[in-house]
Amino acid sequence: MKFTEYINYENLQKLNFTNLDFIIENSSKCKTDKPWSSKYISKGLKNMKKENIITYKYGKEYSSGRMYCVTFGLQACPSSVRGYLTEGTGYKDYDIKNAHYSILLNLCNNANINSKYVKQYVENREGVLSKYNLSKKLLLTFLNLDNPNNYDNEFLILLGNELKSIKQQIISLHFNKISKTDNKKNPISSQVSQILGYFENETLMKIVKTYKLTDAVLIFDGFMTRTELPLESLKELTGYDYVTKPFEPIDMTSLDEYSNQKIEMEQNNFISLEPFTRWSRINDKYDYVQQSKTDFEDRNAIYQYINSNDQLLPIMSRWLGDPSKRTFDTTVFNPDPNFDNPRIYNLFKPFVVNSFEKNLVEIEDFHSLMKNLAGGVPENEEYLLNYLSHLFQYPHQNPQTCLVLKGKQGNGKDTLTEIINKLMGYKNNYLAKIADINKVVGNFTDCLDKKLVIQLNEMSGNDGVKFQNRLKDLITSENNLVRKLYQNTQTQTNYIRWIIFSNTITPVVVEITDRRFFICETGDDNLGNTVYWNRLYNHLKNEDYLYSIHKYLVERDIELFNPKVIPKNDDKINLQYANINPIYKFIKETFDTQKWIIKTIKGIEFHLIKSSDLYWEYQDSEDFRDEKEKLFRKIILNLKGVSQKRVKGYSVNMIAIDKQLLFRDLSLLVPEIIEEEVDAS
Repeated sequence: MKFTEYINYENLQKLNFTNLDFIIENSSKCKTDKPWSSKYISKGLKNMKKENIITYKYGKEYSSGRMYCVTFGLQACPSSVRGYLTEGTGYKDYDIKNAHYSILLNLCNNANINSKYVKQYVENREGVLSKYNLSKKLLLTFLNLDNPNNYDNEFLILLGNELKSIKQQIISLHFNKISKTDNKKNPISSQVSQILGYFENETLMKIVKTYKLTDAVLIFDGFMTRTELPLESLKELTGYDYVTKPFEPIDMTSLDEYSNQKIEMEQNNFISLEPFTRWSRINDKYDYVQQSKTDFEDRNAIYQYINSNDQLLPIMSRWLGDPSKRTFDTTVFNPDPNFDNPRIYNLFKPFVVNSFEKNLVEIEDFHSLMKNLAGGVPENEEYLLNYLSHLFQYPHQNPQTCLVLKGKQGNGKDTLTEIINKLMGYKNNYLAKIADINKVVGNFTDCLDKKLVIQLNEMSGNDGVKFQNRLKDLITSENNLVRKLYQNTQTQTNYIRWIIFSNTITPVVVEITDRRFFICETGDDNLGNTVYWNRLYNHLKNEDYLYSIHKYLVERDIELFNPKVIPKNDDKINLQYANINPIYKFIKETFDTQKWIIKTIKGIEFHLIKSSDLYWEYQDSEDFRDEKEKLFRKIILNLKGVSQKRVKGYSVNMIAIDKQLLFRDLSLLVPEIIEEEVDAS
């Protein structure tokens, strides 16, 4: 097939061949994804005339599909050069809109193949790209890969599953249109691409024959001609939407292709040196995630450039050796608003409420909620409000205390964390709601990653006892170890505030000497008040209301507030006494009932007894709670003034108690013991 091409010969003569390499490297990529050859183009341009007869044939060893110019023509030029050479000639560039997806959808419709998501993309491309934060380039790459990375994107996951089924069916139906494929990496997609190329060319030939075009320039998913063609008529003829595209201007001041690709790639990728880690994200609405070497390279396979030897190379082969690549010494998660270190990448993103520019409104329903959560006790309410204010004024300071809110369901406990989440921003994912405490104390602790608040739901008394020490460590530790499956363990500064919700009597073990837990029994004022809750939740949909809550909290004067100075209210005292170890009470009482052996050893008077005798006595007491003898002995020996001693005349070690030291220890663990002792004296 032959066509006559017309060019602006004056522009051709003005073309600076010295800069042609630069022009080509700054042009859009060839639609076949093959590298441009500046040498081939330079030679071809030098032989062009004002009118040129161009011959087109199918590719070597192919009998159908796309057609390529055998003699050098405009098809072989980058679009910027093509536009420059046809300036003023009357050529227009006609393109099938969203060509390959549109052709694929048409084939699916003709064969009744389910193509829900392909159809959604074709019929509302801009809407899909905007909603799911995608790009046309990514979607086209996605179509041409057998196992593309879905980036955990909701639409790409659904589309990817659909395309796997579609491709197999399309190949079965149109196998006779596949000449060959030497693509070992993506053989299925390569075969589908040939089928789409066949129907693409069939569409172009229909237009050429219908309008008897003699000056056409075939550009695969479109064509150029000087004939004015109505877009509506093209759609009626072919079934596809057509658009006309302006030609790309030659921009001598633009960057080389590698630099352009690098800028685009580095918007969502970087490396940190200590430890050496690769980081990627989908876009600025997502968090950066550590990547393996393979995943990092696969994610960035779409970034390619053409080097001076006409080779199309992945950007990674050059980028990793680029001394100016985007690099940081390390990464941190630091919510300090004043943090600023250009050599450290901060994974923290500002609270969403900081972007609100709204009007102040009354927040009486918020105050009603806080009053009810405090059980109507002013001292409790003051602490809760100060605690919240501390979170938003000093998110980088760990209070090392934990809120424990006890009460019936429907009292607004979850509403408290709902408000916190809305102020911080759900997408930031700074708050985690955990129903199973094993997720924070188990082998994998990814739920601790980049968190400021963790809500433990419906904590039971058994969990409180079982994980007592681990929970204390999590509240007060300086660092958290974040362990993720298949990733290196990360050490993060601990900024987490812990909030425990429960409707049980003793959700946590609170010792008399405790300085970690704020305990509060919620009120029932708003229980079942649907009018109040509907009104409050409508408020929370309003940015003005959220802005006003935040402004109240950040302007609240908490200069003298110390989170570790916890109100010792009745709720905490009751829980402390409920958690007094019954063995401690038994030990005090047993001095009045048990016959002790009293001996002076090295000037100190000891009360002695066999461990088994003391345990049998404990079994008969009202304080006994089914503890095994081994645990009983361990608890006893952990008290101050208690030890084991070998005494002459006895075949076993004896429990030896220095009563003075023991009662001094018990006075801290069980305060009423010392009071009773004083009264007895």
